[in-house]
Amino acid sequence: MTILIKQANIVDSSSPFNGQTADIFIENGVILKIDKKITDNANQVIDIPGLHASPGWVDVFANFADPGYEFKETLETGAAAAAAGGYTDVFVIPNTNPVIHNKSGVEYIVQKTKSLPVTIHPIGAITKKQKAKNLQRCMI
Repeated sequence: MTILIKQANIVDSSSPFNGQTADIFIENGVILKIDKKITDNANQVIDIPGLHASPGWVDVFANFADPGYEFKETLETGAAAAAAGGYTDVFVIPNTNPVIHNKSGVEYIVQKTKSLPVTIHPIGAITKKQKAKNLQRCMI
């Protein structure tokens, strides 16, 4: 699968292309070429005025509500929304039911999200059941 992104504004301070507008040619998820004008044929061409390209974003405070409140959002729907917004990593807060405050809660999220399009990092509650009474000890 090849993708050609036309005239993207590149935003990446670690790239020699930072601040430039260029075409980006991608094959099987790997950037092969960045240049002012690329004429290679591609399976998909993305040509949207004002498009920006940057490394993946990180959300350090997301509420996916799973487990317990899946009627609001699940790990799968939250990850899909994050990926659509350009996020590659998301830290999920523990205000779930049950509260993520122990190894089994963390393991639930880690295992359930292995195949999702973004990496989900569970944040465990510092106190048992988020009651601000007993500090939780969790060795992982």
